[in-house]
Amino acid sequence: INIKMEQRSSPQQIATLLDKMTSSDKDFRFMATNDLMGELQKGSIKLDDDSEKRVVKMLLKLLEDKNGEVQNLSVRCLGPLITKVKDQQVDTIVTTLCDNLQGDKEQLRDISSIGLKTVIAELAGGSGGTAARSAQVSQRITSRLVTTLTDYKDIDVLLEVLDIIHDLIHRYGALLSPYHLGLYSGLVMNLSSQRLAVRKRTIVALSALSPHMTHQLFDELMTLIHRQLEISKDRRTYVQCLGSISRHSSRLRPFLPTFVPLLLRFASSSDNECDDELREQCLQSLEGMIRRHDMIDYIRDIISLCLKYIEYDPNYNCDEDMEVNDGFRDDAAGDGTSESDYSDEDDVSWKVRRAAIKCLDGIIASIDDLNIIYETVSPRLISRFKEREENVKLDIFSTYITLLKRTRSLQYGTSSFNQRRNNRSLIIDNTVDHSPVNTILYESTILLLTNQIASIVNAINRQLLRSTPRIRCGCFQLFNELVCTSSGCLDSHLSLIIPAIVNALKGDSSTVDGGSNSSMNLNALLFTHNLLIYRRSNSNLILFHPHLDQLITAVLNCVNDAFYKVSSEALLVLQQLIRVMRPVDSVQTSQFHYKPFIQAIRVAVIGRLAAKDIDQEVKERAITTTSQVLYNFGDEFTGDELNSALEILVERLNNEITR
Repeated sequence: INIKMEQRSSPQQIATLLDKMTSSDKDFRFMATNDLMGELQKGSIKLDDDSEKRVVKMLLKLLEDKNGEVQNLSVRCLGPLITKVKDQQVDTIVTTLCDNLQGDKEQLRDISSIGLKTVIAELAGGSGGTAARSAQVSQRITSRLVTTLTDYKDIDVLLEVLDIIHDLIHRYGALLSPYHLGLYSGLVMNLSSQRLAVRKRTIVALSALSPHMTHQLFDELMTLIHRQLEISKDRRTYVQCLGSISRHSSRLRPFLPTFVPLLLRFASSSDNECDDELREQCLQSLEGMIRRHDMIDYIRDIISLCLKYIEYDPNYNCDEDMEVNDGFRDDAAGDGTSESDYSDEDDVSWKVRRAAIKCLDGIIASIDDLNIIYETVSPRLISRFKEREENVKLDIFSTYITLLKRTRSLQYGTSSFNQRRNNRSLIIDNTVDHSPVNTILYESTILLLTNQIASIVNAINRQLLRSTPRIRCGCFQLFNELVCTSSGCLDSHLSLIIPAIVNALKGDSSTVDGGSNSSMNLNALLFTHNLLIYRRSNSNLILFHPHLDQLITAVLNCVNDAFYKVSSEALLVLQQLIRVMRPVDSVQTSQFHYKPFIQAIRVAVIGRLAAKDIDQEVKERAITTTSQVLYNFGDEFTGDELNSALEILVERLNNEITR
């Protein structure tokens, strides 16, 4: 093998490949370049000085090949090649690519841009590139491109250069210290560009540079942004820049007293200078600051601002008591505005509401005292479950789920709860003692949550009645987090919840809309499983009895679903239903008439157990569910039925995979 490798990598073999690369036949050029790519990736190739020059020269020439596939292969070769050639050839590659990038040929410019990004990524990946080589190449590229920031002929060239500079700063920011001042000057100048695309890419590059700047340069940048926020007519660019920097760097802390009041003032302003885009960006900047800095001094003001804007919908006049359901709105019940005067496509106020919701999410994720959130924020979030924009409504659900997860972490801590939740297969007793991390804080927080359960259930149930599958998924996810956070909190609301579950489980995942329905079914089944497990006590089992008949029928339909994940989850839920139907481990006698359902359960479960062309996960769940059926209902089976089930289990014992 070594002999073959040496022969394959010999100068003669390389010379043969190079000769084929000059062929007039594009297939020869493609195959030769592909063979070279294979040798470079395997690392078996060894080049002498002459071979290095010839390979580099040929690959750079092929960048101008008329065949696109040959071009793509040649640019891919530059990545592994850059770590195998000497410094002189590295300079040749970098210089040629930079010259092409700044040239007039659009196609060559695009392929050279890809080439530079390939080289940068290869060195950052550590594929043979040392720190010295990375520093050398990154500085060499930066030195060639930094002047383009201030002296460019084509806006498309500038956009490509900004992309590459961001990539360089992101990967090698600390190694580019000799060029920080030049980069800063060029980027700041482009913040005032007339082109929106230029300003956006400049902001991204500048925020990536901010953690690596000297203190003097960073102070200068903050002074510039502050001055422009006070005097500039286009505040949006600088607010967006400030928000991006806050997400990339923790150095903003000393400047919070300067910028936070300013952002609050801009966002709260009702004059014409503050449009919806500026409000959105102010809220996004505040969110970025909250997630990285201690903002306790400003939390109450920011909460008040967010609560104001989660209801911000100036173009829609909706009575406070009128329910709005995911676009199921009577067009005749509008606000009197004619269609010619206003269109939903012109309405961007939903972006402001979404930004306010995400800012609240950041506050909830970082604040210590959740009682403040439950007292002031939670009721307002619940009232906004009726939000008319689907994406904003899902963000509201997500924010409330964040609140529930934070509450749950007070009880179990993050790691211990995850272990408890993941052990789902055979949980029977949920009364195990778990000492809260902070008993007093947890009890006060859970009391506030308990007082709001009825409002949550009513608001969510209205959404479950008439909404899209995505919204119903969000509803079940929220319910699931709720029942996991406060065990048994929904036991007294089963008459509202279980019909919604049954209605959701009627969706067939094999239909045209199967993707949405299968996701909804999975979330509904997961919630049902946890609803049955996280009950307050075994005495509450009787509360489920009036609803078991319709629930069993719906779950059995899902057991036979064509989508394996739905079938697997349904089998898991069925195990819990069987324990509720006939709790043989409880001192209580079951008051539910379970006998009419035994045959349907047996047929569905044994059918899955006997099937051989199903997913492994379904096979495993079918085995555990069969054991549960035999344990609870085995005395109700005939001898033949019992023997049939046991024979299949014995057969599974003889199978190494299912044993």
